[in-house]
Amino acid sequence: MQRPHLLNGAAVRRLVVELAEALGANDHRELVIAGGSLLALHGLRDSTIDVDSLTPLDETLRNHIAQIAAQHGLRTDWLNDHALPFRPLGLRPEECDVLLEHLGLRLLGVPLPQLFLMKLDRAQEQDVADLVRLWPIVSSTFRSVSQIVHEYLAAYPNAREDPFLEQFLHDVARRSHLRN
Repeated sequence: MQRPHLLNGAAVRRLVVELAEALGANDHRELVIAGGSLLALHGLRDSTIDVDSLTPLDETLRNHIAQIAAQHGLRTDWLNDHALPFRPLGLRPEECDVLLEHLGLRLLGVPLPQLFLMKLDRAQEQDVADLVRLWPIVSSTFRSVSQIVHEYLAAYPNAREDPFLEQFLHDVARRSHLRN
């Protein structure tokens, strides 16, 4: 199995510009991204293996993505829509940060407090490390850990209530303070 290429923020930016050029100026698109690539673009993570989009990718996009992958020896899904199931309820593109505009392509990033909630919902090992990285940036957005839990449950109404969630968030804050 081929080892995945790691993409830093600059590489993500270059690849998205290349995608915009492949699409051309007349093909107007908006992609909303989240995950490790967003953290890399903000300088909060060194690298990622892919770019996770909350925007569904159609066949035209997938074909261009695959062509770019072949040219650079990347995974065919270096840009994917695997983050769709983790989209917070009520997230609107106009709330997102503009990361890049090139020709007809506009790249948007989920606001970091929303990304924090997304990472909380997924909560796998890398997500927990990202929560620790994000804490110093987003903690002032929330009045309390209880508010984070409240906003998390509003963003993910089908999530099971977890009696240990507040303690987990206190642990994230502690680990973040120890890291800095």
